[in-house]
Amino acid sequence: MELQQFTADDDQSIRSVRRDGGQTVVADFGLDATGASVDVVGDTAIVMHGEEQTDIDLPEPAARAFMQNGVLTIELEEDEE
Repeated sequence: MELQQFTADDDQSIRSVRRDGGQTVVADFGLDATGASVDVVGDTAIVMHGEEQTDIDLPEPAARAFMQNGVLTIELEEDEE
C-alpha cells in the first residue's frame, strides 16, 4: 500500500491510496460541503460546493466518484498491465 498526500490549488488536503488492484483519492471538504456534488470530465474531478468550484487533476481516469457527508471519494480505474 502506498499513501500520498498533496494539496490542491485552494489548499485542500487530498490523500491518495494505491493498493493492489487500484487507487483511491479522498478529500474531506468538511460539513459545510454536505450538499456538494462531483462530476468527472476526463482526468479532472470537478467539485461544486455552494458558489465554489474545486478542480482536482487525477493521475488517470476515474471509474467512480461520489460525495458523502462532505467527503469526496474517487476510485481510479485499475492499471492494466
